[in-house]
Amino acid sequence: MFVLLLITSLFIQENNRDFYPGYSVLDSAVAIAGKDTLTLNQFRLAYIEVLKHPAFKESPELREAVLKDQMKIMVLASGARRLQLDTTRQFQFRMEAYQKNLIRKAHYNHNIAPRLTFTEKEVEEAYRFTQESRLVSHLFFKSKEAAEQAFDELNRGASFDSLASQVFRSGKLADSGGDLGWVDWRDLDYELAMAAFRTRTGFISRPVRSQFGWHILKIRDYKKRPLITRFEYEQKRETADYLLREKRGEHLAYLYLDSLIRSASVTINPLTARELKEWYWPVLNQKTSNGSEQEFQMEPTGEFSQQVPVWQRQHDVLATLNGQPFTVGDFLKTVPFIPSSAWQSDFKTVLDLVFRDELVYREAVRSGAKSKTHQIEMKLAEDRILASAIRPLILRDVSVTGEEIGKWLSANQLSLTGAPEDSLLVKTVRGAVLAEKKQQAEEAFLAETGYTGSAIFYTERVHRFYDRVTRAPKREMLDP
Repeated sequence: MFVLLLITSLFIQENNRDFYPGYSVLDSAVAIAGKDTLTLNQFRLAYIEVLKHPAFKESPELREAVLKDQMKIMVLASGARRLQLDTTRQFQFRMEAYQKNLIRKAHYNHNIAPRLTFTEKEVEEAYRFTQESRLVSHLFFKSKEAAEQAFDELNRGASFDSLASQVFRSGKLADSGGDLGWVDWRDLDYELAMAAFRTRTGFISRPVRSQFGWHILKIRDYKKRPLITRFEYEQKRETADYLLREKRGEHLAYLYLDSLIRSASVTINPLTARELKEWYWPVLNQKTSNGSEQEFQMEPTGEFSQQVPVWQRQHDVLATLNGQPFTVGDFLKTVPFIPSSAWQSDFKTVLDLVFRDELVYREAVRSGAKSKTHQIEMKLAEDRILASAIRPLILRDVSVTGEEIGKWLSANQLSLTGAPEDSLLVKTVRGAVLAEKKQQAEEAFLAETGYTGSAIFYTERVHRFYDRVTRAPKREMLDP
């Protein structure tokens, strides 16, 4: 939970020059390898993204690991530039996609963030909810009218389970009466979370709207951590404030986006949309079925784009938004950044979200939205994209022989006697050996660039900065 506070503090300081004894400290070098220099500000923004992942906990060890990884990315990117990989059409395309997303985020920070204010009672309630769980079942509807009709039926005595079998028709949710299992407050959309945790056990909520549709919730049970003291609340108040700010921010953003798209004039070219679905939807399903949707989401317009005809049709007009053309190329630049949960829905939902984000981008451009760290974030994105582009070239000749598998087994005191070639064990061992050889190949490339012997890391500058952040007075840890 401390990580949330640290991220909040780092974002605040971005706009608070008085926090530093000299603002030039952010421009100081924290790593140098040849002609490549990583500044504290570049590291800070990259580190924030790492800290957003729950698997990582802020620590001096993590700082140093990220510092070395970020420097490797920068050196790999320089190698890619020497090969002129930054002149390819796909690289330029991906950079345009990332820039559009940055501008959308800047627009959010300008329009939504200032509206996030709370009373002390609301923060206390949010903290209490973070210490509780609810056992929830739900009914889902596409329209408000359908949800209200079902709510009336429930009030007249209809069975929740029987309605669930009608709503969901088949599958696990139909068989279980819409059971969602135990849920935490932080895992739900704002309105769903507030409805679920404010509704008493054994009762149903009124229809609640989320970004996916309308829901009716039934609270079957609850549990909470006992003995929540005032002292504990005071210790974790900032965390509760951050979570509440994040949740309500997402909700306000949804309302803003929904009003934007409802007032828009959208005309879809049905032939292009149908062809796009035929070309692209199987690729998206393949990406999500193998669990790699996050990779797809974070890496705009991945290598698979060239494997389908959609890449050659990027100038075709998919739709007109408020009279302006929206091309297949615009779709490709926008789709990587929509919520990964959309892949579990249908192609129409994906299109709706893409159109929504494009409308936000156009509104942001009109308003001149751009973050203060725009250029630095673009440089970090450029390095990351170029590093991912050169890695396949470095690793293209890496393969695994039977002899190497045998050596690995011997070193780990294992045996594959009698195991089929396509067995899980053989595949696992082959994958482990391949991963090790890929790492060795990348290290060899870095050594050739002079990185291994010449890289200098000023870790004390990083630790000094973050030690100051973690010791900041409480007023500096809160949003302005």
